[in-house]
Formats: sequence, structure tokens, C-alpha cells
Amino acid sequence: MSSLPPIPGPPFLLDHLSGYVFLLHIVFMNFVVAAPFVIAWQLLVRGEEGRQRAQWLAAALPVAFTFAINFGVAPLLFVQAIYTKYFYTANLILGTKWLAVIAYLLIAFYGSYLLKHLLVKKTHVWLPGLLASAVGLIVWLIGFTMTANYFVSTSESQWQAMLERPWLFLENPTFLPRAFHFLVGSFTITGLWIVWISWWRQRKQGLLDDLLKFRQQGLLLASSATALQIVIGIWFLFRLPSEAMDKLFSASFDSLVWMSAVAAGLVLLGFLIVATLFPQRALWQKISSALLIYTLFGMIAGRDLIRVTALGPDFKLRDLPSVSQGSPMTIFFVLLLLGVATIAFLLWLVWRLPKSSQ
Repeated sequence: MSSLPPIPGPPFLLDHLSGYVFLLHIVFMNFVVAAPFVIAWQLLVRGEEGRQRAQWLAAALPVAFTFAINFGVAPLLFVQAIYTKYFYTANLILGTKWLAVIAYLLIAFYGSYLLKHLLVKKTHVWLPGLLASAVGLIVWLIGFTMTANYFVSTSESQWQAMLERPWLFLENPTFLPRAFHFLVGSFTITGLWIVWISWWRQRKQGLLDDLLKFRQQGLLLASSATALQIVIGIWFLFRLPSEAMDKLFSASFDSLVWMSAVAAGLVLLGFLIVATLFPQRALWQKISSALLIYTLFGMIAGRDLIRVTALGPDFKLRDLPSVSQGSPMTIFFVLLLLGVATIAFLLWLVWRLPKSSQ
């Protein structure tokens, strides 16, 4: 570790900051992952009947994509600062496959704007439906590449073999459950996005029958995905190596946060079922949303425990060389707080928009 350049702050501080900013990222990114497929289903399966709901989702997609990208930069920088050797080695092994993420992001990002435009222009449903499917597949490809980077970075003993076979990580027994855990979880978050989009639309347009059905659809999606997540989570848990299991069920702070988040996830399913039965009662939906945020926070803590365990006994966060740099860290905190405050203010303004005249 001594040969590595020092990081510009206490390792534990950067590690926790990475988790907090990553939480903001995944709230938006998970909507971007799942929403295109919900839009495609509305258009290709329900046809003209689903156009209005697809348009409501498509209107939010470019905004969510923008926030997802911006909030994704900071945790990526933290990861490369903390896990320098592992992160950059994985990048080199994946090579052009890793660099292609930039192209995928640009295509999917501008594709989301084109999708919104096509729905506004009232083109035939099959064209925006196919485009939504394409955008969704590209976003999934980004997620696959990010997952590949994680598995390569935590497989130091196989780096030499991966130079010849970069897809060797697919043989890891946790790859499939981790991938499904990520993908299915995105539909839970998107379901609650649908709920709050419907409430925002109701504030502008009044209570419409289609809005209420849209909200019920979101709640049903969230509850179904959460139930499936529990099954996949058990599968994922039992595919982990014993060392990772021991870490998750130890008495450390991060493990206690993870275990409490698992309990919150189980409670979340119950509240989502109640919210589905009473879609006009916002209280149940607020509680469900709060439980989901805490569950995500705990899952991030568990993810970090699994990563550190996979890196082996030679990696210890507290042993990383560091040189505290007050000025850059102060600038970062000030800009972070200003950015979060600005976004919160903009969201408040959007929520307070006057009712539509239509």
C-alpha cells in the first residue's frame, strides 16, 4: 500500500462520503434503468391506451438521467481514490469495453430526449416503444459493464488469466444473483417514482381516473419487485463466500446497519401492500418511500463490506496512505451542500407549480 499515492483525506471519511453520494445516484439511476421498459410495455402492449402514462414517465426520464450522471461522478472518483490499484487494473483489463461506457451513456441520454419528443409529437406507438426498449437495453449494458468492473477489480488472483479471458468473472457464483438483485431492485424504485409522479400530476391536473390507476400500477410494480427482491436476496446471500457472510453478520457498525436495512426491507413489503390497497392515502406511500431510502442505505453498507472482504486480508481501509488537504475538501463540501440545496430548491419549485389550465 505504501507505493500508492496518498488520498486527500481520512480514508473512513472518503468511504462514508462515497456511500452517501452513491445513495443519491442510485435513486435516480434505478429509475433510468427500469423506466424505459415500463414505457415500452405501456406502448407496445397497451398501445394507445398506454400513451399518456408513457408520456408522463418519458417527461421525467431525461431529468432523472441528468441527475444520475452528475451524482454518479463523485462516487466514481471516491472509488478510484480508495481502491486505486484495483479500480485501474480492472479498467486496463476490460480496455475498450470499459471506455465504451461513455458512448453508451451519450446514446442512451440523447435517446431519452428523442423518446420524449416522439411521444409529444404523437407518432405511432411502435416507434417510441422500440426506442424505449433500445434505451433500456443500452442502460442495462452500462450496468453490466459497471458490474464487470467490480468483479474484475475484486479478483486479483485471476488478473493474469483475465488478460486472456476478460469475461472470466462470469464464472463467479455471485454474478447472476448480484445482477438480478440490481435489475429487479430498479423496478421497486421506479414503482415509487410512478407514485410520486402521479401525485405531482394530480396537483397540476386534479384527480383523474387514469392518474389513480397509474399510481396503483406503480404500487403494484414496487410491491411485486420487492417480494421478488427478497427471494433474490436470499439466493445472493447463500452464494456469498463464508468470509463475506461472517462480515455481514458481525457486530460492526456497517453490519448492524445492513441487518437493520434487511429488516426494513421486509417491513417495506407490508407497507407497500397496504399502500396498494389504499392508493389515495399518501401516508402509506411516504412511509414506504422512507423505508426504501433506508433499505438502500443499508444495502450500500453491505456492498462495501462484501467488497472489502473480496479484496482479501492485505487490503485494510485504515492503512491507506493519506494526507489531509483542507482546502480541496472544504471546497468539495461547500459545493456538495450548495448543489444538494439547489436541487432540493428546484424540486420544491417543481412541486409547487400552479395547476394546469388544461
